[in-house]
Amino acid sequence: MKKNILFGILSVCAPGLLYPDNPQPRHLEEIVYDQNRGQIILYGGAEMPLGSAVNFPSSIAEWNGKAWTAFDLNGPGSRNGHALVYQSEDKVTLLIGGSTETPEVVKENLDVWSWNGVEWKRINENCPVKSPEAVFDASLNRVLVYGDGHQISRVWQGGDPRDYQLWEFKSNTWNKLSSDGPQPYSAFEIAFDTKRKTLVIPTWDQGKSIVWEWRDNKWRKIICSENCPDARNRFSLAYHPNENGIFLFGGRNESNPFLGDFWKWNGQIWTKIESSISPAKRAAATMEYGDDELILYGGVTDWGLTNEIWKWKNGVWKLMNSDYAMDARRTGDLLKSWLNGHPEDGNVLLRYGSLLRNLNQAQEAELILKKANAIKPADHNILINLFLVLHQLNKPSERDFYLTDALQQNLMGGNGYRMLAYYFMSVQLFKESGLCFEKTI
Repeated sequence: MKKNILFGILSVCAPGLLYPDNPQPRHLEEIVYDQNRGQIILYGGAEMPLGSAVNFPSSIAEWNGKAWTAFDLNGPGSRNGHALVYQSEDKVTLLIGGSTETPEVVKENLDVWSWNGVEWKRINENCPVKSPEAVFDASLNRVLVYGDGHQISRVWQGGDPRDYQLWEFKSNTWNKLSSDGPQPYSAFEIAFDTKRKTLVIPTWDQGKSIVWEWRDNKWRKIICSENCPDARNRFSLAYHPNENGIFLFGGRNESNPFLGDFWKWNGQIWTKIESSISPAKRAAATMEYGDDELILYGGVTDWGLTNEIWKWKNGVWKLMNSDYAMDARRTGDLLKSWLNGHPEDGNVLLRYGSLLRNLNQAQEAELILKKANAIKPADHNILINLFLVLHQLNKPSERDFYLTDALQQNLMGGNGYRMLAYYFMSVQLFKESGLCFEKTI
């Protein structure tokens, strides 16, 4: 799983769930909606339980609107970076590609599996791209797959070139459609407008909003000139047929680790949608259409990973699993409980202190983070969280000590310092932003 430095600095990774019968919060999981059986299907991603290594579950879970059911069967095994797509013609869910990570190796998979609600079946082993995104085109009974065709058997490493290609998967056969479409610089999503029979891929180039559309075997590039979503990645995207539009929620960018805005694309313009109640700001959530509503699952928030299920219908958001979903309160209670038995756990002290800082409980966060710093004095995440909480408390001289210490240690790498520089700029800490840009250089 690709690690993200900024998430480590600005948020916590939520620990194991208090309710063992339900899937724990995950990162980089996928969901899809089985239209025939009325089930949300969840697969893949990584869990981050307290006191143990990252866990990559291999079981499939289904939500019937009231409860989860898990199936621990032989199948694709643990995955992230995979695609899930419901094929309505055959009434099966397809899992395409993705990587498998173990302590020894990270392997890129190029297979295709089908799930019928009872068993897994491997149907193909020749996926031509890695890190795929996929949608179903019912008009031609085919799956459209967009992904990186560069050295497909090799897991992508930062800085590697990419070669995004569009392929058709139909009757268990692959057919290349295009290699001249968008080349996203980071994580992206695709959706299919069934009314217009159009594949839609939102992208950004130097901050400018661009929507690429594939229709009638050619690409159309539409540049947004006003009222456009800010540049971002790790956003959620889904098509709603009864609303005649593609919907985009949240994500993150270099200035904001979590976004919570909601947009609709109608094929010509973006429209921002305001709601009195909406999901918290988040990145890396997944969104699907099912039963005349949009379904938003999981993601990374201010309090860490969550397993919330939100539904949007008739212009209203509603949380469907409030009785047990991991939220800020439950995350804080679990971290505090863990620390009662493990008071010297520096990693959990960092998570708890970061959560308290995000909840604007700055005085308590300062005490927790200073205890973490005493245990792990060279941890740059602790140092930067201490800088930020002391900034909240208006203690500039003490605050600057921790940032200087973090900048002197060369532990974050150029990209980490660059992302931190943009974050400081977004909160108008311009001097500190400049120091981080210098460190990047």
